[in-house]
Amino acid sequence: MTTRRVHHPPPPLVVEVEAPYACFTRPEFKTERMSYPVMTPSAAKGVLEAIFWKPEFSYQIERIDVLEPIRWASFRRNEVSSMLTLAWVREAMTDTTVRFDAEADRDQRNMVCLRKVAYRIHETPRRQEVRRGCPSGSLLST
Repeated sequence: MTTRRVHHPPPPLVVEVEAPYACFTRPEFKTERMSYPVMTPSAAKGVLEAIFWKPEFSYQIERIDVLEPIRWASFRRNEVSSMLTLAWVREAMTDTTVRFDAEADRDQRNMVCLRKVAYRIHETPRRQEVRRGCPSGSLLST
């Protein structure tokens, strides 16, 4: 007599998240930040991985429910267009007369984001096999 192993999928998980502001940046707007009107699946996956991440599994987003009405907010913010280098930081640490002039390197940008957001994320965890003796990024999906 043989017994059959029945594969049961993992139960779905449901997580509710909320925030005073959110920006799910649209790539077609290069310099100005413009949000999608709802959370994207990749953003939902990032939220879930920020809550609990293990290399043995990943999240498959099934559905995102919008719990609050969509409200927009607009902000003007200052961005510095250049980045500091390690050599500049070392020089500034040894020479106190070296200063970074943010006024000369600043651009004002507009951001259109969402305010008072709340979402219910439905997802199913997917198990992955971790290869022994390999870096944690080497995974096999099952």
